[in-house]
Amino acid sequence: LRYNQVAMFGIGEQLRQARLARGVDLQEIARETRISSRYLEALEQEEFSVLPGVLFARNFARQYAAHVGLDPSAIEKNLEQAFPKEPDPVLEQIA
Repeated sequence: LRYNQVAMFGIGEQLRQARLARGVDLQEIARETRISSRYLEALEQEEFSVLPGVLFARNFARQYAAHVGLDPSAIEKNLEQAFPKEPDPVLEQIA
């Protein structure tokens, strides 16, 4: 897949297409990354509410992307559009 073809899909579809192109199943990615296959499946389905928080979603997506040969930074940028960065109340107290 070329980047412009991948960019037409959502985050989950990008990950799924890359995984299928490499002939890898979710269980293999789960074993290699130590991320629950339930969470990997949630990423593919873009069911972000299943994931244990935004930071975990970003980290899981980066690891998944790297494992299937996608640019983790590009996936993270797409995720930032799906999950705009929320203000951190701890950092706001410090400022």
